[in-house]
This record gives sequence, structure tokens and C-alpha cells, in this order.
Amino acid sequence: MTPRAPGPQRTCVGCGAVRHPAELERLVLTDAGQLVLGRRPAGRGAWLCRASLAECAGRAARTGRFARAFRRPVDRLEAARFAAEVSSLSPAGAELPPPTR
Repeated sequence: MTPRAPGPQRTCVGCGAVRHPAELERLVLTDAGQLVLGRRPAGRGAWLCRASLAECAGRAARTGRFARAFRRPVDRLEAARFAAEVSSLSPAGAELPPPTR
């Protein structure tokens, strides 16, 4: 069995990797059905890998994992819009700002 790192652990909805929250980005599905990145928005959250944000967001959008994580339907167009937006924000190798608490 692999030993776990101390502290909280979260699972990426895109690739399924289990990591510390500092290595992940949180997103929330708003009441209006919009996917929003951020640690502060209220609501049920899901997590994506910071290092491969665009790839994990795209995979989650294609496979319907957002709906499973949020326990409610997510519009396919909204999931695709979010994946495209994240891809434009994080070109390969670019650093995202540190997470805000």
C-alpha cells in the first residue's frame, strides 16, 4: 500500500489523481449552471490538476465527469465552453497564480 501525504487529499475529476489541494484548482457549478474557478465561491466543488488544467478540464467535459462530481446535470455546451476558456488561460507550461484562500 502506498503511504499518503499528511493533510487533506482531493481527487481530480479529469484524470482521477489524488493530490493535496495546493496542487489542484477548485471549481463550482453556480445556480445559473456556469462553471467557475475559485476557492471562495459557495457550493459543491470539484477539483482539477493545476499542472494539467486544460487537459483535465477537457477530459472531464468529454466524459461527463462534471455532472457526476456536482451530482446534477451540467450543460454540455457550458462544459465545453469552460474547457476552451481554461485552455486559453493555461498554455502548455504556463504557471497559474497561486490559489487564493
